[in-house]
Amino acid sequence: MNGALVVVGMVVVSILLASILAYESRATRRSTEMEVSTKNSLDEDLQDILEFVPLKEVEKIINDYLMYDKQIHETVQFVDEMKNFVLEDLKRIPGILNFMNYLQSQGLDMENWSRKIKGFWMCKPNFVESNQKMASGGLTTMINRIQKILPKEELHEYLRQKLRYSRSFRNFIILISSDHFVELCESVEKSVGLQREYFWATEAGIETTFTLELLKDLYVYLTETLV
Repeated sequence: MNGALVVVGMVVVSILLASILAYESRATRRSTEMEVSTKNSLDEDLQDILEFVPLKEVEKIINDYLMYDKQIHETVQFVDEMKNFVLEDLKRIPGILNFMNYLQSQGLDMENWSRKIKGFWMCKPNFVESNQKMASGGLTTMINRIQKILPKEELHEYLRQKLRYSRSFRNFIILISSDHFVELCESVEKSVGLQREYFWATEAGIETTFTLELLKDLYVYLTETLV
């Protein structure tokens, strides 16, 4: 896996964090005991999973890092400057459109999430000053702090039930475990544009190695550990 996927990963991680903060939690969290159902959409699956995220605590961590950590500030600047180029390069890759269409066919409301994420990104707090008492360590430390407050065992059990009972979630896992998805990732790796943007990210001191490891860990968890 080369630098092109790291650049995509930087944008994906940013979108994931924005999605968490853009999500409006419902009044009650679902129990880990899921009713047997095959009618969930992928959008409903995502919302169910986000119910396990302690949103207020995560929001405080992210906002503190946005305002007081210089490394995060530089990462945000990079994503701001590069996201449109990355998205345009992705659109040129064969298979990306089919992948997006498949997610929509499984019920993921991409337009709705896109609006929410753009709204959050436009309203995110600005960098104030470097203050190590409030936040330090860049993306690595910020993600580690978020991971520590997640109910991992409860969430893991819930995802296992999702995999068993939700057809849309199971189809998603099957998709990213398939040879077609591997081929799609290989196409991303070969993108000249994304390789160029990876070089710029490295030159800017962005935490590319950590991003790559984070993507690998997430992929292994979803396609091996969870199943």
